[in-house]
Amino acid sequence: MRNLAISMLVLAVVLLLMRAGMQPLEVEIKPAANDLPAGARVEWKLASTFGEPAEQLNPTQPNPWLKEYSDGGFLEIAGLSAGEEEVFVTDTGLSRIQVFSREGEHLRNIGTGIPIREVLPTDIEFYLEDSMVTKDIPRFNDILGPLFRDKYRGIFQAADVEITPDGWYMADMLRTGDRQGDNRKASLLWFGNDGSVGRFNITSIIWPGYIAAEGKQVFLSEPEGNATYWCERDGNNPAEWKIGFPTNSTQYGEILRTKESYFGHRRYNSLMAQWQRTSQAPGEYSRVGGMDFGFDKLVVCDSGNARIQIYDASGRDQTRRNSLVRTLPGVRRDGELRFAVPLDIAIDDNDGQMYVLDSSRLEVAILDDHFNRIGAFGLGDLNSPRAITISPDGNDIYVSDDGDQCVYHYACADRR
Repeated sequence: MRNLAISMLVLAVVLLLMRAGMQPLEVEIKPAANDLPAGARVEWKLASTFGEPAEQLNPTQPNPWLKEYSDGGFLEIAGLSAGEEEVFVTDTGLSRIQVFSREGEHLRNIGTGIPIREVLPTDIEFYLEDSMVTKDIPRFNDILGPLFRDKYRGIFQAADVEITPDGWYMADMLRTGDRQGDNRKASLLWFGNDGSVGRFNITSIIWPGYIAAEGKQVFLSEPEGNATYWCERDGNNPAEWKIGFPTNSTQYGEILRTKESYFGHRRYNSLMAQWQRTSQAPGEYSRVGGMDFGFDKLVVCDSGNARIQIYDASGRDQTRRNSLVRTLPGVRRDGELRFAVPLDIAIDDNDGQMYVLDSSRLEVAILDDHFNRIGAFGLGDLNSPRAITISPDGNDIYVSDDGDQCVYHYACADRR
């Protein structure tokens, strides 16, 4: 009996231990530390916001050419670019670019700051032919005067801006036409630190979108046209600057009929005003978005196809369509999400990390230099994001938001 009692006791203890072992453990499962690449920077926090909806300072003034708006205010915030010390932010609603410090302090304005949509195209002649306006309105002639010697020279409609070590580019959306025969078309402008100015005569472009530049190369995307244009500064004479097309001059002149541009195909019916064709084939686009250079590659957002496309930018001839290296969908084959709808991208030149502005998930997805998703930030902050840029040292990221009319400034916890 004694042995039986001992056996029963041992069996009971064993059963209790087995039962305890089968109970679920309430512990947080964390990914292994080696899941992240060495030196990965994924801890980004909201440091500040700057900018606000524009406020008219003289609300009783009906003349749009005489309206004044608050510094730091935006009507339609658009592209932006961060330099060593300053951040340029464009406003397609007001004819100006606003310059801020890296910390978000307003420094100055570039442009007249007039409400552009109120003066184009119907009543521009009336105000510009009035001598009073010519005398009283700041004209911005010091920069635009050498480029546009017409009565529109004091205004522009900036879609994007790109700061480089030698100067900066601006994509001008302004298109005009009136009884006097003046006709401004959208263009890409260059302003050098040495005082030089220039204009790429891209007569075929309809609505410019985003800019990416490296060295003397600059790329300009056209979301509505599903095309990307390649330009190159060559010396100081804008007439010698190059814009590359693989088509012949006849096709170039008949842009509204059929146009095959650098990266992507565009079919436009000028009578029906409809895009004839979009494609998911490699090298073609459905609403091309932002782009950026980094580590010998050019990465372009293909927003409509929910993917990014990667080109070789290591010195090969950028006019060749075979410079396309890879097409990367937002969802991996194993179902893992990289991003949903890539609108714009910024690449850190220091480590190759990529920051994809996702207009669907309203966040910034972080990819390593092998295009693996390693983190995200911005969820809950962003409303209607437009563009993203990163500072040259990689410590600060800025996102423009057209819904909130402000810039979100994110700082990395691991400062360089």
